[in-house]
Amino acid sequence: MSREQITRYSVDSLVEARKVALRTKQNTLYSGDPKQNEASLRIDIRKIDSPGIDLTLEFYGRIMRKSLAGVTVVQRPSAALIWHGKRIRGLDHNLKHETVENGIVTGFIRGWHEHYWTDSDEDNAIREPNPQLKNCDMQAVIGWCSTQWNIEGIGETGGLFDE
Repeated sequence: MSREQITRYSVDSLVEARKVALRTKQNTLYSGDPKQNEASLRIDIRKIDSPGIDLTLEFYGRIMRKSLAGVTVVQRPSAALIWHGKRIRGLDHNLKHETVENGIVTGFIRGWHEHYWTDSDEDNAIREPNPQLKNCDMQAVIGWCSTQWNIEGIGETGGLFDE
């Protein structure tokens, strides 16, 4: 079976479709392992109307852990929707991030921003999240992504609300 080509149209159609979190592939959000420099969550995502078909689509959320003891560092979570190994949507925070259109830097966005797929820039295109995030914890990021990217059950499958 040949893989569907990733285009802006196919990505937008997939993001608009109703999806469900099928199973957790990895969850180290509550792991106390000091060797890991990030806590992450990977969830297999399927369309609601065809849950038996593997789309090679996964939700990936992570938060970096502090690297130096005693040093105050603000750690903000990030999330991505990954299709066939490529990020087609992403949400993260930077102090200042370049806005790219057709390979040219056209401006800057400060703070939270959403990466989205375009044919010319792939996932380098960014925009301000609409609506803006009110909190900067992992539950707020997952909640925002599940609403904006039409995915049901991420929190329940990821174990965020039952532990």
